[in-house]
Amino acid sequence: MTPLALLTYPDIDPVAIHLGPVAVKWYGLSYMAGLLLGWWYIRNLVSTPRLWAGNKPPMTLERIDDLLLFMTFGVIIGGRLGQ
Repeated sequence: MTPLALLTYPDIDPVAIHLGPVAVKWYGLSYMAGLLLGWWYIRNLVSTPRLWAGNKPPMTLERIDDLLLFMTFGVIIGGRLGQ
Protein backbone atom coordinates (compact mmCIF):
# COMPACT_ATOMS: atom_id res chain seq x y z
CA MET A 1 0.00 0.00 0.00
CA THR A 2 1.37 3.41 -0.96
CA PRO A 3 1.72 6.17 1.64
CA LEU A 4 -0.81 8.33 -0.22
CA ALA A 5 -3.45 5.64 0.19
CA LEU A 6 -3.12 5.98 3.95
CA LEU A 7 -4.04 9.68 3.93
CA THR A 8 -7.56 10.62 4.82
CA TYR A 9 -9.34 13.15 2.65
CA PRO A 10 -12.12 15.35 4.00
CA ASP A 11 -15.58 14.86 2.54
CA ILE A 12 -16.34 18.45 1.53
CA ASP A 13 -19.80 19.21 0.22
CA PRO A 14 -19.51 20.81 -3.26
CA VAL A 15 -22.41 23.14 -2.41
CA ALA A 16 -21.34 26.13 -0.33
CA ILE A 17 -24.73 27.78 0.19
CA HIS A 18 -28.31 26.68 -0.44
CA LEU A 19 -30.56 29.60 -1.36
CA GLY A 20 -33.93 27.96 -1.76
CA PRO A 21 -33.88 26.02 -5.03
CA VAL A 22 -30.52 27.56 -6.01
CA ALA A 23 -27.28 25.92 -4.90
CA VAL A 24 -24.13 28.06 -4.91
CA LYS A 25 -21.10 25.81 -5.38
CA TRP A 26 -17.56 26.35 -4.18
CA TYR A 27 -16.06 26.50 -7.67
CA GLY A 28 -18.52 29.25 -8.64
CA LEU A 29 -17.45 31.28 -5.63
CA SER A 30 -13.79 30.77 -6.54
CA TYR A 31 -14.41 31.92 -10.14
CA MET A 32 -16.19 35.01 -8.84
CA ALA A 33 -13.44 35.76 -6.31
CA GLY A 34 -10.72 35.30 -8.93
CA LEU A 35 -12.41 37.57 -11.46
CA LEU A 36 -13.11 40.28 -8.89
CA LEU A 37 -9.61 40.16 -7.41
CA GLY A 38 -8.09 40.29 -10.90
CA TRP A 39 -10.31 43.25 -11.79
CA TRP A 40 -9.31 45.07 -8.59
CA TYR A 41 -5.61 44.35 -9.17
CA ILE A 42 -5.53 45.60 -12.76
CA ARG A 43 -7.49 48.74 -11.80
CA ASN A 44 -4.89 49.49 -9.12
CA LEU A 45 -2.05 48.92 -11.58
CA VAL A 46 -3.56 51.23 -14.17
CA SER A 47 -4.33 53.86 -11.51
CA THR A 48 -0.63 54.10 -10.57
CA PRO A 49 0.87 56.53 -13.11
CA ARG A 50 4.51 56.04 -12.06
CA LEU A 51 4.41 52.51 -13.49
CA TRP A 52 3.86 53.73 -17.05
CA ALA A 53 6.13 55.55 -19.49
CA GLY A 54 5.10 59.19 -19.65
CA ASN A 55 2.69 58.62 -16.74
CA LYS A 56 0.09 57.42 -19.27
CA PRO A 57 -1.45 54.00 -18.62
CA PRO A 58 -2.05 51.70 -21.61
CA MET A 59 -5.83 51.61 -21.04
CA THR A 60 -8.59 53.52 -19.32
CA LEU A 61 -10.60 52.39 -16.32
CA GLU A 62 -13.69 52.06 -18.54
CA ARG A 63 -11.85 49.58 -20.78
CA ILE A 64 -10.88 47.56 -17.71
CA ASP A 65 -14.55 47.28 -16.78
CA ASP A 66 -15.24 45.98 -20.30
CA LEU A 67 -12.34 43.56 -19.90
CA LEU A 68 -14.01 42.09 -16.80
CA LEU A 69 -17.14 41.41 -18.85
CA PHE A 70 -15.16 39.67 -21.60
CA MET A 71 -13.16 37.65 -19.05
CA THR A 72 -16.41 36.49 -17.45
CA PHE A 73 -17.78 35.39 -20.83
CA GLY A 74 -14.48 33.63 -21.54
CA VAL A 75 -14.60 31.71 -18.27
CA ILE A 76 -18.20 30.62 -18.82
CA ILE A 77 -17.82 29.68 -22.49
CA GLY A 78 -14.41 28.06 -21.97
CA GLY A 79 -15.74 26.04 -19.06
CA ARG A 80 -18.66 24.78 -21.14
CA LEU A 81 -16.45 23.92 -24.14
CA GLY A 82 -13.87 22.15 -21.99
CA GLN A 83 -16.39 20.06 -20.11
